[in-house]
Amino acid sequence: MILNAVIHGTYHYGESPQQVEALINKVLYDLDPGTPWEAMAPGEDAYFSFATARHDADTFDWWPDNYLQIATNPRTGFGALTWTHTEERQVADSLYGHRWVSVNPRPPRDPAVIGDPGYPRWFHPAYTIPLDHVEAAIREFCRRGTGERPECILWSSDGDDLGRLYVDAHQYRAMLRNAA
Repeated sequence: MILNAVIHGTYHYGESPQQVEALINKVLYDLDPGTPWEAMAPGEDAYFSFATARHDADTFDWWPDNYLQIATNPRTGFGALTWTHTEERQVADSLYGHRWVSVNPRPPRDPAVIGDPGYPRWFHPAYTIPLDHVEAAIREFCRRGTGERPECILWSSDGDDLGRLYVDAHQYRAMLRNAA
């Protein structure tokens, strides 16, 4: 299986342990985290998936059947993950039909982790986890090499409720002002 990654809007591939390690480090420490405190500073996320071949922007006849979205903010020490799969992937019934998001029972106050750079929207703090937990989950995902959801962190089904999962910059700032 080949690790297919989209980082900084460019396709990358991990076909050797050294290439996989370089991609892990790139998403942990080289993504632009952005900030909800400045206008038009949305940051960026990355995607990892495993497939039997390289997938790129010109491939339209097939898609990977698994996706791990990765967002990190090394400045705050937090990140967030979502994991999803296509209908073609055979998975346990409890995982099927859902997108899963990392969950933190003790959310930080101001993790500033981008969830949807195109909007931009930020992950609600309840879905952000310490960066070392993000790293452990990414390493498990890559070590298994199957595209299965990592088991070393807590997950929650997003329930297709994006309003619960993401907040825009205005909502993020208001949430922190109200918590102070």
